[in-house]
Amino acid sequence: FITLLEKSEKRFLYFSLLVDIIKEQNLDLAQLKQLPTGEDLYSHFIKNLESKLGGKNSKHFIKVKQLLTLLTACEQASVMDAQIMRESASNPEYSSGNNSEGEIVWPGIDLATIAGLLNESAGQHSTQLIFTLYTLKSLLSVERSEVQAQYRLGLKELAGFINTHWTDEVLEWHRQISEPFYYSWKDRWNELDISIPENQYQLRYLMAHGNLLLNADHSNFLFEKIINDVEVRTLNFQLYLNSKDDTYYRKAIEWISLTIFTMKKLIQLTSNDQSVDVMNFTFLLAIVFMNRGNIYESLNQSELARQDYQGSINLFEALQQCLQDGFPNEWQNNLAAVYMNRGNLHQQFLNQPELARQDYQQAIYLRENLQQRLQDGFPNEWQNNLAAVYMNRGNLYYSLNQSELARQDYQQAIYLSEALQLRLQDNFPDEWQNDLASAYTNLGSLYDSLNQPELARQDYQQAIYLRESLQQRLQDDFPNEWQNDLAKVYMNSGVLHSSLNHSELALQDYRKAIDLRESLQQRLQDNFPSEWQNSLAKVYMNRGDLHSSLNYTDLALQDYQQAINLGVNLQDSLQDNFPNEWQNDLAKVYMNRGNLNYSLNHPELVLQDYQQTIDLQEILRQRLQDNFPDKWQNSLATIYMNRGVLYSSLNYPDLALKKKKKAID
Repeated sequence: FITLLEKSEKRFLYFSLLVDIIKEQNLDLAQLKQLPTGEDLYSHFIKNLESKLGGKNSKHFIKVKQLLTLLTACEQASVMDAQIMRESASNPEYSSGNNSEGEIVWPGIDLATIAGLLNESAGQHSTQLIFTLYTLKSLLSVERSEVQAQYRLGLKELAGFINTHWTDEVLEWHRQISEPFYYSWKDRWNELDISIPENQYQLRYLMAHGNLLLNADHSNFLFEKIINDVEVRTLNFQLYLNSKDDTYYRKAIEWISLTIFTMKKLIQLTSNDQSVDVMNFTFLLAIVFMNRGNIYESLNQSELARQDYQGSINLFEALQQCLQDGFPNEWQNNLAAVYMNRGNLHQQFLNQPELARQDYQQAIYLRENLQQRLQDGFPNEWQNNLAAVYMNRGNLYYSLNQSELARQDYQQAIYLSEALQLRLQDNFPDEWQNDLASAYTNLGSLYDSLNQPELARQDYQQAIYLRESLQQRLQDDFPNEWQNDLAKVYMNSGVLHSSLNHSELALQDYRKAIDLRESLQQRLQDNFPSEWQNSLAKVYMNRGDLHSSLNYTDLALQDYQQAINLGVNLQDSLQDNFPNEWQNDLAKVYMNRGNLNYSLNHPELVLQDYQQTIDLQEILRQRLQDNFPDKWQNSLATIYMNRGVLYSSLNYPDLALKKKKKAID
């Protein structure tokens, strides 16, 4: 055993290889000690395998050789691809194939792709292929997932040994994977079926294999042809578009990064070629950087998104400086779009409000400059985009308690949108109408916070009117997100009416909000978002409070129970990811129900609810320490005081004194 450990240098797969050699060759300890280490052991294993399978020209050994050289070529391509990803990135340190230490990590290649590249007629179920894999089990690493298994060379330095031992064969794989594939599909890429595994692999790693072929043979111009092939670039970008909205965000990043790499290389190769429109290529590259930034933002990779947005801005502003008055209007609008996207990133993900404000200001400046220049020729879509920037900046000001600035921005967004609505009439797009409803909702919330209830009520009503007209028009096509937004306005309106003692109107609003969200819950089942479920719980709590104030105690208790059921369900499903705010909301429901039970003289139920409240809030206090909000601490003190009063009324003076002291503390 000690000899095995020494020979394997404590590497598990190497150890496994030694064990297999001992089994197959019936080696004793003396023979084991004579076995070489490192690459020499690989040579020993290959020679023994060659003999065992009938010589180097035997069918079985040729298959072994093909598989080993294929996996070596694919591993080399993965290293080259990581370099391509780095060159495409705004951040040169980034590589989608790197681990935390920066080492290239190739997951391997699936069996269906291996079979396709080997031209196995029976595909992945080929008996010959399965036999070959079994023969090489000591050399291979298999990563299994729910989808499929990935195969790669599992031993350190094995790829280097195979590349040295069979250099021409590995190079031939680079040629086979790239050249015939490219020339077969050239000028008809739109016919390529990428659902076929080997087709998707060859397209995805076409540049990597082509580049490796060029490195080995400088007279081979395939790589340059790929770079110059606009249809390949277009196909990569189309695959990005096809995958950016599904769960495979990583695939979208890879496809768009290939697009960026080809465009950057093309600009480098053609910078002195007067026949090539370098300016237009630079513009397209700026657009693609912006698109990749959007994907990174979707992945919550904020720093990479910021760097891509900055890369896009740098390219646009370089073009703007170069072209001066000849800078196209469309490009200026796109530059404004990048500033707005980066502003959203700074506001929503990076918590950098001043940088967000600067970006929004720049986006507004660029679009208003276009508006002044183009006058009636200012496109409707750009005007809607300008309204969107104003609303986003209004949201920023609102979050900073800069109410007057927020009000001005919301009103400007509404002014621009309503001008479009008046101009377009029945052609006013549904998405823009929903955005207008959002602006009214936000302005209503602002007025509500400023204690201007009549203005708030009017804005909420307008938002409801806009969304309900959309709901009536779209029927079953009314998007779930818009239905949830409509429920939100009804809840806000209900809270407002309740504060004005318009109880009947408040109950109607709460009923509508509940109906809308429960309809969504029934439709979406397990896909009902957690945020919407928590919002539904809050509506039930608010209506419970209103029912309690109206002495509709049974209805209030039902609402509180429903709110608790929803909150506890979220807590159970989210576990450690249950947000602090939601835990505080759940504590508040227990406290409100406890207060109601106190008024109904149900002391045991009161104590149970107060205990639940205290448990939830004490956990929050312990977790948040100095960041425990003053408002929550005051609420916790109140519940201790209330429980102390209850103990006093129950003639538990010691407990009463203890709880009152706890409240004071």
